[in-house]
Amino acid sequence: MPPRRLHHQWDKTSLGFTVSGDWAFEPHTYKVTDTDEKTNVATTDEGKAINIFPQGRRRHVALRDRRLALQRSARARLLSR
Repeated sequence: MPPRRLHHQWDKTSLGFTVSGDWAFEPHTYKVTDTDEKTNVATTDEGKAINIFPQGRRRHVALRDRRLALQRSARARLLSR
């Protein structure tokens, strides 16, 4: 039997980004949908999670700044509609 082919869709909504000492935390909600390409049957999972980043060369600060820039541009697109 050949392996099943699935289309995988992942949506994540960040709920913030906090830096504390050498660590950064990003709580988020997610929704994952896997659709079987042959039968078109979809399976969905939703939940909450948290990403934890060690400082490591100040990477988490760059991640926070990039996320803020993306959030601002998304808001601007919504407001321009």
